[in-house]
Amino acid sequence: MTTQELITENQNLVHYVCHKHFKNMLAKFEYEDIASVGMFGLVTAAKKFCPSRGIKFSTYAYHLIWGHIKRYIRDYNEKGIVIPRRRKLAGTKVSCVSFQDNVTDDGNITIESLLFSEQDFTAAEVQEFLDKLTSKEKGVCLLLMDGYSQAQAAKVLGISQPHVSRLLAKVKKKYHKGEESDKGKDRQA
Repeated sequence: MTTQELITENQNLVHYVCHKHFKNMLAKFEYEDIASVGMFGLVTAAKKFCPSRGIKFSTYAYHLIWGHIKRYIRDYNEKGIVIPRRRKLAGTKVSCVSFQDNVTDDGNITIESLLFSEQDFTAAEVQEFLDKLTSKEKGVCLLLMDGYSQAQAAKVLGISQPHVSRLLAKVKKKYHKGEESDKGKDRQA
């Protein structure tokens, strides 16, 4: 069966899921909105379905349709802005602001001026940290920053992948020690 045939033959499944699980949401959401999100779930299911796994398409699609709709309801707010789940869970209040909003009472400083006038010292800080590492640790970091996997970095450096992993653990410890000492300096200042 083609993807298009799976979608066409199972459109009623979307309506079934909407009525069975989300009929109590119709006061807040338009039925068409919920159904269209469910259709995205059906399309995703049709594209990802693998009949060789021995499961019926409708069983597979049901869960993807349900999941798409649940995510839509979870992330929806009246302004149409999707708030990241981690922010919702943390209870962080999110408000909309403009880059032209004033930060000070006198109106001289805007958010835009703060964001785009600050110099970025990230590259210098990374180089300073890399200079503190041994040659192998530095080599592993540079290769990983260039997109190599641990196994590929190991092959280039002539060491084993577990050794690369151990070197990364050492680098991580050095990095966190450096962060802690920087915080201590900030407190003293």
